[in-house]
Amino acid sequence: YEARFGSSPDAFGAGIYDGVLLLAAAVVQVGAADDPAAIADAMSTITLPEGVTSSPLAFDENRTLPMDPLLMRIEGTTQVAVG
Repeated sequence: YEARFGSSPDAFGAGIYDGVLLLAAAVVQVGAADDPAAIADAMSTITLPEGVTSSPLAFDENRTLPMDPLLMRIEGTTQVAVG
């Protein structure tokens, strides 16, 4: 990402990247991309050793990705983390 765009991904991009990593791992585990229920079940069991937003990367018992909340402020055209 940095080589192509010249900057680090923002918080939204990092979260989407981690989601795609988990989705891809679930599809591989299921062996097919055409069974949404099986993929959703597989995603709840997968733990990846490292993600962008958390390490390890895994859903909790509520099927959410545990991560610290992030508050952003826009300064001109730049996103700036607050706090």
